Amino acid sequence: MKTIHQQPTNLVLGVLTSGHLHNLTVLQAEGVNAGCWSFEFQIIGESHRIIVRRDNLVVLQEILACVPLVAADCHHFKRFTRLGVHSFRQDSYGVDIWFSEEPVPLLEGANLEVWFPAVYHQQPVTQIKWDVLPNGIRWWTLHLYPLQTGTITVLSSSHLQTKDGDLWT
Repeated sequence: MKTIHQQPTNLVLGVLTSGHLHNLTVLQAEGVNAGCWSFEFQIIGESHRIIVRRDNLVVLQEILACVPLVAADCHHFKRFTRLGVHSFRQDSYGVDIWFSEEPVPLLEGANLEVWFPAVYHQQPVTQIKWDVLPNGIRWWTLHLYPLQTGTITVLSSSHLQTKDGDLWT
């Protein structure tokens, strides 16, 4: 795998509700089906994309990546030029993103994990973990970015559930 040095300040969060899927290089992916719902978890470079479908139609995409998303194409858009906490909530979906310069443990029991070539004598990693619940689904991501002076860990926690408490109908 070719070394690509990315910075957390190049990250953007795009929440899209249209069916258009951006052409991104997927390094690892896994899907979960539950009734009429399907969830595709993807590691794309040192980043992630989650695609949510209902009855085979894309209803939500969460992209946290160093890619050129257009704000006008997104239901919600955030460029992380400053590394602070960010939250977005609407209806049955929510996402929280935060950054840490302190050591953070890896996600125990991660469903997807990709280690990248070392940068500054440290090895970047991206992990995704999810948990299907009776009334929805929750997922977490961890992205470790080596810097010359240490590391920055980008963490996210997202959830999706229906208003009536039954996601799977």
